[in-house]
Amino acid sequence: MTVLPYSSVLTSGTAYLSLSFGTPVIAPRAGLLSEVIEDGVNGFLYPVADQSYLELALHRYLNLPLAERAILRRGAAETAARLDWKEAGAAVANAFSVASGIAGLGTGA
Repeated sequence: MTVLPYSSVLTSGTAYLSLSFGTPVIAPRAGLLSEVIEDGVNGFLYPVADQSYLELALHRYLNLPLAERAILRRGAAETAARLDWKEAGAAVANAFSVASGIAGLGTGA
């Protein structure tokens, strides 16, 4: 398991790298992480506004039976197989496009 205790984040290379090794990720529901990490599928998300939820997410993972941990690892590997840097770059560009009001940054237009 990889734990990302960010209080503010757009995206994380550590999250992508962890997923590529089939490692579930615990991360805040913030930035693009909430588009990559699917709660209960390839890791767990917690509300960024209250870091005490990070502790709950850790307990949630640590109390899982081994078979359910294996499902999360499989989900992490499957997520990594679907992602590539072109897609990640387009997602970041789209986020900037939405934030700035400039259309088409992530579309190649």
